[in-house]
Amino acid sequence: MSTGSGLIIDIIALGIIVLSTALGARRGFALTVVSFMQWFVCVILGFILCGTAKSFLMDYTELDDIIHDGILSHIQTTVNESSAYLALPDLFHDWIDDGTAALAEDTAASITSSLMTVIGFLSVVFLIKLICFGLVRLLSRRYNEGITGFLDGFLGFLFGIARGLILLLLGFAVLVPVLSLMVPDLSETISKAMESSYAANILYDDNMLLILVRDFFS
Repeated sequence: MSTGSGLIIDIIALGIIVLSTALGARRGFALTVVSFMQWFVCVILGFILCGTAKSFLMDYTELDDIIHDGILSHIQTTVNESSAYLALPDLFHDWIDDGTAALAEDTAASITSSLMTVIGFLSVVFLIKLICFGLVRLLSRRYNEGITGFLDGFLGFLFGIARGLILLLLGFAVLVPVLSLMVPDLSETISKAMESSYAANILYDDNMLLILVRDFFS
């Protein structure tokens, strides 16, 4: 099962690189660079504005409460169903429940805060990307007959490979930890799949973006 999951990750990673490469070759170097710079600007603004987006989501939505309650329930269920807890006499259960309740609350609050920061970051990134996409579509119609020579296409091909790798690094650095935290039941499955994935061993275990993301969202 884990081997199959790892293969799926490798196929998805390869598909992203192939798609990015094909788009780069088709659009040419100039348009590919413009497209990539959009993502770069979106990510930078995402880091700058994620705190504001997080506050907005927490003030005007119940998303943080939903995430907090789900994580807290999962932690409490895990503790209450553990063999060590069940083996203790009922006399000690109330004492343990009081202690674990406070610890579970602090843990759930900390995880929820980190997840809301990540969600705020992703919300800003995709919102700005959507705006940029609309503007580029409006402004680029007259440039449809731009540079289409071999050199431009070849440079676009190379830049497409680089862009695909960077997108994978960013995806592994942000999306994988978020999925593991938001869906705890999948954490073990994700871990096994990552261990059996060739791409994950290269792009996840040695991913420098993970260090930056960890320090930023902690």
